[in-house]
Amino acid sequence: MLVWIVASCLFNFSAVNSMTLKQIRDSLGKRSQHTARPSDAERVGCIHMQSTAGEFLYESSGEEQVCAFYAIGGANERVEIIFKEFNVDCQSGGLLAFVDGWEARGQFFPSEWDSRKSLTERYKTYCGEETPPSFLLASQNVALLQFRIPAVSQGFRISLRFIKNDNPCNVVSLNNDGEMTLNNHGLLSNCSFSVMSPTIIEVLDMNVGPVPVKRSDGNSNGLMTECMKSGVHDYVELLDGDGMDPSYMWKEGDLCGLAAKPVPVPIILGCSHSVVRLVSSGVYYNSVTFRHTPLTEEQQLSLPNMEC
Repeated sequence: MLVWIVASCLFNFSAVNSMTLKQIRDSLGKRSQHTARPSDAERVGCIHMQSTAGEFLYESSGEEQVCAFYAIGGANERVEIIFKEFNVDCQSGGLLAFVDGWEARGQFFPSEWDSRKSLTERYKTYCGEETPPSFLLASQNVALLQFRIPAVSQGFRISLRFIKNDNPCNVVSLNNDGEMTLNNHGLLSNCSFSVMSPTIIEVLDMNVGPVPVKRSDGNSNGLMTECMKSGVHDYVELLDGDGMDPSYMWKEGDLCGLAAKPVPVPIILGCSHSVVRLVSSGVYYNSVTFRHTPLTEEQQLSLPNMEC
């Protein structure tokens, strides 16, 4: 019975009523960067995006729709949510869910292949006497509260903090441009870096998987493409699409091997969601450093019609 309830809540919240990827991108651009003092908690509306610490209060005016509080920190941070007050009644149809990651239309970031936790561990629902724990700590720099609170004046009060993450793996970028390094520290793990816009990726340095035999011309760049087709289990994927989950996105290419200097040809990811994904078998210490910059309107218009 409990499994059915959780599955039903996940379907009602995630697959039907949640924000689209476009709404998330728009909210990210308009995110609140105001730091709310504990004595002056910021009242938030039905849809809210927050990138700075503070105290926040939601009080229902009787709306029936599903609402969302999206939290995002820097690449080397984890999101922590502390519940100060919680008043969400089950009998009136109220429910609150904590998502370790982000979600859009039933798709999650990180995907189930990239997170070290199962979906049931990452998606928890609460109402009535089943209250959230005092502290909820996300595995990465994004977390989400989804809630439906029809009863007037019911709601919750939270404190939002960002905790240092010494080994960031799955990251949603706060900015459309910048540099990032993904590495696996020798572990069997996958790491994804997400940018919510069409993006140009320039690989600056990488050492992923087996290094090809040095070429006769002495070139130090021993890069391979189509590594997965060649049976290599460690590689960097370049993905784009219009969904949240990287495992449902279009693969624009993959790379493996050694690049001790910037790769001369940048990779264009032309859909609304761009992802660089490091896949690691645990046999190698993999690392890739890259720069991401947004496509200009002119560059986007020059692209051939893309299937996203």
